[in-house]
Amino acid sequence: MSYKQSYMDFFQKADGYYEAEEKRLYGTKDIVKRIKFVSRENVTLRDYSVKEPVSVFNPALFLEDDRVYIYARIIMGYYLYISSIAEIVIDKNELFSEGLFLSKKYHATIKITPDNKYDINGTEDPRIYVIDDKLLMTYCGRSINYYYRRYGGLQFTAPLSAYSYKKDNQYVWVKKEVYYLTGDLKGYVIEDRDAFIVKSGNEYYLFHRLTMIDEKKLLVISRLPDYTKENNSVEKKYKEIRIVKAYNPVEVLPPAKFEIKNGWAMPPIRVKDGLFLAFIHGVDHEIEAYRLYAILLKITKNEIAVEAVTPTYIMEPRLLPEIMGDRPYTIFPTGLWKVSEDEYLIAYGAGDHSVGIGMFNINDIYEILEAGRIY
Repeated sequence: MSYKQSYMDFFQKADGYYEAEEKRLYGTKDIVKRIKFVSRENVTLRDYSVKEPVSVFNPALFLEDDRVYIYARIIMGYYLYISSIAEIVIDKNELFSEGLFLSKKYHATIKITPDNKYDINGTEDPRIYVIDDKLLMTYCGRSINYYYRRYGGLQFTAPLSAYSYKKDNQYVWVKKEVYYLTGDLKGYVIEDRDAFIVKSGNEYYLFHRLTMIDEKKLLVISRLPDYTKENNSVEKKYKEIRIVKAYNPVEVLPPAKFEIKNGWAMPPIRVKDGLFLAFIHGVDHEIEAYRLYAILLKITKNEIAVEAVTPTYIMEPRLLPEIMGDRPYTIFPTGLWKVSEDEYLIAYGAGDHSVGIGMFNINDIYEILEAGRIY
């Protein structure tokens, strides 16, 4: 029996899976206004012997009062390419000031470092969002198995979540959970990344992108158990990170015919109960450029359905920091925050080297979605 015949039996297809694939076209209507780029030259690390990282990219962000908190993946060297996550705080007025490039230097504090068997080879690509009035960060951990993948059957990345609290007016992050699919799929999953949690109704869902043992990549939503009634005080660090088992995986959407893979981008926007505007990056066959598109996603206890898809991309690399870098022609959106009734900040990795921050109006996306409506 082939890998596909064995493991795909465990995955349902979302309603609208095939219809959404057929509606996708190769083209872009870029609706994101670029506001600022933050590079390694803008960053001075606190409490570390090397003051300037090699690269600063793939950020999460949130706003609090007049401050913008950026949580960026940083690389200190290219030998093993191991990442940490650093906090950079800038003034909101500075973010919206004239010019695309920051001229000032900002202190950055390393907040998430590799320190356990799930992330000892790197902490990557954070997403920050609010669940049950708690500020959470989910990131990709490169495990102790990361450099042993050649032996086969070992999952070498997994999503982890850290919860935040404030101490002395500073954010502290405590790693609490790591997520794996239930044991039936053990040995078939070798990588799990691009993850975050979404609550719909009283149910919890893990959005994640799997790489299977045959290198097939799956855009998936899985269910999570309801553990909200358990003692989950943030300040108390567990002796061990809790393993949370996801189950009932649903494949949401395949790559388009012109793509080699796709993955979840920043966390979604809740439109109303059970309806979300979700974001996906796609990588094309020709030059492996990263671009962004969106879907309207219905999530209920009994159904996961793609109701509409933007036929074209809504963002692509077009400015020099996005088309040059460690990975040319890359925009990798990982951060999202609402700033007004219709406007949202988007934070993304530019060229796998810098942080880009832009803004979009949600109504522009709704307009494009109408051309790709399924239900």
